[in-house]
Amino acid sequence: PGSYCEQRLVPADRMVKLPEGITEDQAASMLLKGLTVHYLIFSTYQVKKGDTVLWHAAAGGVGLIACQWLKALGVTTIATAGSPEKMALAKAHGADHVINNSTEDFVEKVKAITDGQFTVTGPMATGTTVRMGRTAVLDTGKMQVVVSEKRAEPYDLGVFTHCGIDPRAKKFVLIKSRQHFRAGFEPIAKHIVMCDGDGCTASDLKLFKYTRVKRPLYPFDLDMRLGRNES
Repeated sequence: PGSYCEQRLVPADRMVKLPEGITEDQAASMLLKGLTVHYLIFSTYQVKKGDTVLWHAAAGGVGLIACQWLKALGVTTIATAGSPEKMALAKAHGADHVINNSTEDFVEKVKAITDGQFTVTGPMATGTTVRMGRTAVLDTGKMQVVVSEKRAEPYDLGVFTHCGIDPRAKKFVLIKSRQHFRAGFEPIAKHIVMCDGDGCTASDLKLFKYTRVKRPLYPFDLDMRLGRNES
């Protein structure tokens, strides 16, 4: 009542102060959608950094706000949308993975959701239990991506087989690991291609410049004789 008035009295505790950069028109159009996202991600379920969320109709008003908000919270978002244009819109607003639900079955795309727990059967740490947290397999049509809640060194085939993927049947397997992967994956690999990038977290120590390192020192000098100070 009274919403068409030019001025009206409203209790102060019902008002929302608009931050700079948000116009009245924008606030009027997005406030209810923003409140919907808020109760879904904070009240219906308290999302936290590292969670994986499946969000339908991600290119709508609620969905676009959700994609941005979840991205800011450090959440992996699997979004569905009904056309390539809407998929691109959801992706541009923070969705990590987007599925076309008008041509694809999202249940088949998100093929497996597991608790991320398996027993190691390979030669390294045999018999121990690995806990990767909640784990999902996303099938993009060209590749399958394993998304896990926790970090785990991939030294055993179980990181894939526990959620229904057989790496021995794949033409290519991409693993984030410097050395430990060799225990489980080198025996099944025809070729191994090592990749690295620039930055302070590069795993190849030879990429960095050192001014006070006494030589010889592994891995800079691969032909050094252990125990002898010879170049």
